[in-house]
Amino acid sequence: MKGLVIAVIALVLPAAVQAESLPVRLKDGATWAISGTHVRDGVGARAQKWTLKTVKTLVWSAPKTGQGARLTVNPVSATVGPVSPPEVPRARSLGIPAVVEVDDALNPGAAVNVDEVRAAFQEVLGRDIRGSEALADAAAHAMIASELAWAARGQGGELALGKTIETDGVVENPIGGPPIKVRDSYRLESYDATAGRAVIIWRQAADSAAFAKDIVASMAERMKSTTPSLKPEAIQAALRGASGTLESNCRHEIDLATGLALRADCRTTNAITIQGETRGTTDTWTITQTLPEPR
Repeated sequence: MKGLVIAVIALVLPAAVQAESLPVRLKDGATWAISGTHVRDGVGARAQKWTLKTVKTLVWSAPKTGQGARLTVNPVSATVGPVSPPEVPRARSLGIPAVVEVDDALNPGAAVNVDEVRAAFQEVLGRDIRGSEALADAAAHAMIASELAWAARGQGGELALGKTIETDGVVENPIGGPPIKVRDSYRLESYDATAGRAVIIWRQAADSAAFAKDIVASMAERMKSTTPSLKPEAIQAALRGASGTLESNCRHEIDLATGLALRADCRTTNAITIQGETRGTTDTWTITQTLPEPR
């Protein structure tokens, strides 16, 4: 959750409604652990099904002159669950310490030790990445910081109890092409100052009809380029009636003293149905963070 939510809240909440501030508060050098259990359940041809549990330690560096806040991400373990391909840990978790820039919500940004990260990713990939560094950086970022990104969805905001805040944005097109328009919503479900805990519900969704239209347009362009002999009417007939789902949601339990999401339960669904056949994935994440200690 970024500053956008804080800006919007002043415009949409009546003056009498009390907003609760939930900033992340950490000491320089604070260290803690983040664990994530990621379950993928795919449908359709070549569907993926696996479970991966990762454990990483984090060290926060406060902003300094000329640089923003940073997190050092140290991988501890990556373990697959039953009936999961053994190569999943190597493909889903980068095995070296990485330093990433973070904002006030600890949302992960670019890697600082980018040369080391690229070298490690190139080793995982097993081939030279020169000429495709941008794609490699995005893939490596997911391996390093997926858990951080899910946790950050509920961190560092300002919300009023029981009120839903909505914002519009875009996400990457899952099959390439123009970005997909989505709507995010945030809701402070509970706030217990005595217990020092709050619960935030986040949801992000694309309009189903608009999503299907965008996906169909992207697929039509791809079919034109890969199979030039196909006539436009044949492409339209093949894609007629397509429908799609693109949505994510999380429940975050926030520690009021630190602002960290001590637990986040998240689910994302990305699926498209064409001519009665559905392909896509449902991913669930269970993220936990320990309370930090100064180093």
